[in-house]
Amino acid sequence: MMGKTLMADNDNGEMSRQQTDTIIENGKPEPFPENESGKKGSACHMFDFDFKTGTIKGLNDTKNTFQHLEIPGNIGGRHVKKIGERAFYLCSNILGIYLSPSLRFLEIEKEAFSGCASLQSIDIPFSPNLSVSIDNGAFKNCTSLNHAKISNSVIFIGEGAFENCASLIVTCPKNSNIHKYCAKRNIQTQILFGNAEILTKKAARRLTAEAGFLNIPAEYSEIGKMAFSKRKDIVKAAIPRTIDIIGDYAFEKCGNLEHLSIPDSLAYIGKSAFWGCKKLKSIALPAHIEKIENSTFWGCGSITEITVPDKAVSMGKYAFWKCKGLACIKISSGVKDIGDGAFPDNQYLTVVCPQDSFTYQYCKKNNINTASY
Repeated sequence: MMGKTLMADNDNGEMSRQQTDTIIENGKPEPFPENESGKKGSACHMFDFDFKTGTIKGLNDTKNTFQHLEIPGNIGGRHVKKIGERAFYLCSNILGIYLSPSLRFLEIEKEAFSGCASLQSIDIPFSPNLSVSIDNGAFKNCTSLNHAKISNSVIFIGEGAFENCASLIVTCPKNSNIHKYCAKRNIQTQILFGNAEILTKKAARRLTAEAGFLNIPAEYSEIGKMAFSKRKDIVKAAIPRTIDIIGDYAFEKCGNLEHLSIPDSLAYIGKSAFWGCKKLKSIALPAHIEKIENSTFWGCGSITEITVPDKAVSMGKYAFWKCKGLACIKISSGVKDIGDGAFPDNQYLTVVCPQDSFTYQYCKKNNINTASY
């Protein structure tokens, strides 16, 4: 890291205030920790949720034992649209908050987390489909708050959103809405180099696979649409922790790709991302993936087993179609929607899932072998 002093515009458009920024040149901070609530259960049971308005109104846990909150994209099949006014007011045990990239538009209403005295970190990741509004006083009097990673997905920040958060350092893209907001209020920031940089197909052409190995630089946050499409030189690839998104068709028809290292911080994999990667032998899907998009692994005939993340709620059409070598796929009870042709027409395939789950019923209806746990 290296320090840099920048001049920030004031409300009159004049260069009048100094603000100390730190530029992070080697990727982003450590990812948000896994939920350590000490309590198991779905989001339906965890949150007091208004299905009519899509509003989280608080916790169902009256003892307030949850320490790390992940705000999901949907609860019980209903999109989450708001965190209600004073929803978590004075919740003393909350240490961290993470917003799922599968959210579409989220309004964090007035004083939603005000007075959460133990809150230390906030993570709002970048997603091309996500827009977040932070209303007045949303995190007011969160006196222990020392780090907030806030992306370009935040489109509005109200007055006093971080009032009396004296130790706060905000990690954000340069010249983003939150960066300008902090500059006017003397809130310390860290600039995340390349936080919104997309690795385009044109830029990807300049990256060569030395001896078959592709090492993607940490200056990017997204692998763009068709970035490595039809590349025959890639046998192995390593995706850095800075990458949040793998775009549509990103590695389609990479006919020699065998191994891919994906960080668990990755939030989204686009449709047909690995379509026709016939030599791909294994892949570990990141924990934050909430949907397996259409045709993501179509024709990946060398994959023999795969585990769908516990947070996944749906599988798109033809997600694993023509994966002729797939013998075992493990799916949790969270999946509530499975598209046509999601599973390969393979008589040796066994789907491992809870006996009372949607997936189990789907498999029985479609004569797919199951094993329960």
